[in-house]
Amino acid sequence: MPMSQRTARLSWERITAMPERAATLHRWSEIPHIESTDLRRQMITGERVMLTRAFRRQGCVVESHRHDNEQMTYVVQGKLQFWIGAGEEQCVVVSSGEVLLVPSNVPHRALALEDTVELDIFSPPRADWGASAPSPASRGANAADA
Repeated sequence: MPMSQRTARLSWERITAMPERAATLHRWSEIPHIESTDLRRQMITGERVMLTRAFRRQGCVVESHRHDNEQMTYVVQGKLQFWIGAGEEQCVVVSSGEVLLVPSNVPHRALALEDTVELDIFSPPRADWGASAPSPASRGANAADA
């Protein structure tokens, strides 16, 4: 057997022989919604990453905020406008099929230009939201800290 195939086989055996933690399957249909007037959100939280699915009505405002987490926003359907930076130096519209990466501790705010479905990925998970704690928006704030 050639060396590269042997090495690959040995690596695979080592990987499969390692003790594993169980994988977890999540179904959006089984995850409760956290709701406010113009926002519905679902959250899946792992040890080092959080995935949220948000449904924002046109006009939904995300007030300016910052967090230690890196954030990736993937717009599945609709459009979000973001203002980024302490002086809002950058303005970008994120449309269906596009992803915006917001670095850690960078101020940002957003506005739903259309009814929008988005997936947000946070690393590490947002401790201020908790695994299933209501977001500030669901407590009556204006969809803040999204």
